[in-house]
Order: sequence, then C-alpha cells, then structure tokens
Amino acid sequence: MSVECVNEMKDGNTNGVMVRIYDYKDGKEVEIGSMIAQMDEEKVQTWDTIVPTKDGGIEKLNRDGKDKFIEGRFFVVSRPLPADETANPALKKMIKRLTLAINAYYSFGSPFSEEF
Repeated sequence: MSVECVNEMKDGNTNGVMVRIYDYKDGKEVEIGSMIAQMDEEKVQTWDTIVPTKDGGIEKLNRDGKDKFIEGRFFVVSRPLPADETANPALKKMIKRLTLAINAYYSFGSPFSEEF
C-alpha cells in the first residue's frame, strides 16, 4: 500500500490523499486498486465571532470585517476507473476503516482513539 497527496496547493497544503493497493500476480507486485479521499471544491463561508442582535437573533461576523471562505464542504471518497474487480473486498475494508477513523476523530479528537 502507498499513500500520496493529491491537489497540493501553492502553500504546501493538500485537501486529500490517494491510497494505492498492491498485490502479487505472477510473482510481480502490481497495483490492483486505488482510492481517493478528499474534500470537494465547494467554498464555505466561515466566521470567527457570533454576537447577539437587539431583536434576540444572532449575527455572524469576522473580527477583521472581511468575508472568509474555506474550500471543501463534503468529504468525498472515490475510486478511479478502470479498476481491477479483485480489489473490491480490500477497498470495502479500507472505506469502512476510513469511516471509523473519521468518526473517531470527530468524536474524540484523534483517528487512533479506540474503545473508550
């Protein structure tokens, strides 16, 4: 298995990874499948301050007064085609474990948190 960054930006940040799975066929190591996990390209507005209004509502603001956006609203897992169908069981396990790691990260702050 190998992991590499995808969509690397000018500042060195990335918004995803590509995981390649290898197996031995006819005595040689060959790639049997790959999976891309990345944020989509939708822009989402962010705020750093929430203040109450006079009528009891809330107003979302940024302290510097400028609108700020981040790239990526949804986390997308995809598989480039064509793909070797023998990789399906391994890809299904990887997707399941990736989902569990994401849930653990958002629940406990670490993708390595297990059975608290």
